Amino acid sequence: MRSNRDSLFTIGLLSNKALLASVALTLGLQIAVLYVPFFQKLFNTLPLSALDLVICLAVSSLVFWCVELEKWLLRRSNSDSKLHLVAETSEEKDMQVCNRVPTSPRLRLCNSSKPSYRTSSLRLHLRLKASGYRRK
Repeated sequence: MRSNRDSLFTIGLLSNKALLASVALTLGLQIAVLYVPFFQKLFNTLPLSALDLVICLAVSSLVFWCVELEKWLLRRSNSDSKLHLVAETSEEKDMQVCNRVPTSPRLRLCNSSKPSYRTSSLRLHLRLKASGYRRK
């Protein structure tokens, strides 16, 4: 769930090493609580069968697969129109696809996927964030 739009498989499973290490550590500790006799006595647990482990994995990953499906549907429905904020400059004034945002006369929403507009959008986002701007 690292992106609202891009699939985890596109971003890469191994791109965040710290998160991967924490998931592996958590899994190892959960397995230890179930199968190491000292921890079984301490936490009062019983070992699970292979079928029980498969059922737990399937049920716990259900939310992940639903979110990935939602992202896929979102990308499929909006593949050609990306909405983002860009700063109004003289070269962008002649764009036909932009609509003014009612809350700010200096910002516009644009349906463009050109890299230059994405760069402007990122710069604007960083400037707004640095200035303490908050959406209402």
